Amino acid sequence: MKKFPVILFVLLSVQVAAAQNRIVPSDLEDFSEFNEFGRRQYNRVSTSFDLAFPMHFAWSTLLDRTYNGAWSAMKTVEGDFLGLDMGQSFLYSLDMCSYNFHFGVARDFTLSLSLRWTLADFSLANTSYALMPAGGSDLLTPVSAAVRTPRYNGKKSKVHADYFGVPLVLKWKIDRIRVYAGATAEVLVRARGRYREPSVKYEIPGGNGFNRFRSTLECGISYGGLGVFASYGLTPVFDPALSDAKSFTFGIVLGL
Repeated sequence: MKKFPVILFVLLSVQVAAAQNRIVPSDLEDFSEFNEFGRRQYNRVSTSFDLAFPMHFAWSTLLDRTYNGAWSAMKTVEGDFLGLDMGQSFLYSLDMCSYNFHFGVARDFTLSLSLRWTLADFSLANTSYALMPAGGSDLLTPVSAAVRTPRYNGKKSKVHADYFGVPLVLKWKIDRIRVYAGATAEVLVRARGRYREPSVKYEIPGGNGFNRFRSTLECGISYGGLGVFASYGLTPVFDPALSDAKSFTFGIVLGL
């Protein structure tokens, strides 16, 4: 009987120790959350790959009319032929693919490197003219569209440029809001012109008269994937020997 208190004490000690070390489901959940937090703390950088977004739909304009060289002489005869009407000049671009680097525990910051296709057009101030190579020269020259197409009614005259480029963009996520800023370097791949009505299209061989390299700064904000953006051209749209006019673009961004 003298051993009974000792045995009872040992049993109680074992029960207390077991209770102290018992793992219950709620403890497992806490441990899982703690483990996930630790994993995220040590894995602050992740990557992803996107296709076909974002897209930009915008209006463009030349910020000024400057004429150099041969265009300066033409301006004295023809008047201002470069247009500044933002409502008549448009831009569409598509980031065909993007490789993204995400930073921070909640992936708050993203650095994206993309491949972009851009279509931009610029209207002429005097729609009775078309800007095209003429007179046996590659020089872009304002030519009377009515002479080439007698039925032309002077409704609209534009030049178009296609670019391929690489944007580098930093994005900041705040809940469903995205704020971004970046820069793009692009090369000209095609240039052409168009006037109507009736509709007449023509190629501008080799993109003569255009600046073959285009660089822009860009920023924007979106909510739930839909937002607005603006971009400023750091380089002239046309060959600097003809004009120093740069572009400004404002519009809608989808899929940011």
